[in-house]
Amino acid sequence: IDQKALQHALDNPDKIMTDARFIPNMLNNRQEGFILREIKKGGIYDSLGLRNDDILLRINDYNISSPGDALQAFTALRGMERVRLDIIRSGIKMTMAYQIR
Repeated sequence: IDQKALQHALDNPDKIMTDARFIPNMLNNRQEGFILREIKKGGIYDSLGLRNDDILLRINDYNISSPGDALQAFTALRGMERVRLDIIRSGIKMTMAYQIR
């Protein structure tokens, strides 16, 4: 991941929340992450390789169960060298790992 692009996104928290639409993913009456929809081309989620209908569960060690959690997780990326995303894509859990350069 390009460090400058990530820093630009982190400096604009409103952009982080508008680069995709977050829909709560409900499982057994509990929220487990967010379904990503309407991912903007060239936005932070697109640059991370996320796709529409991916379910974002965790960013590094942060569970994503509210928009505030997602924002907090992204702001915690400041100064990090690595990012790990736990997602569900097409029903399959996977981890995506990135190095920030």
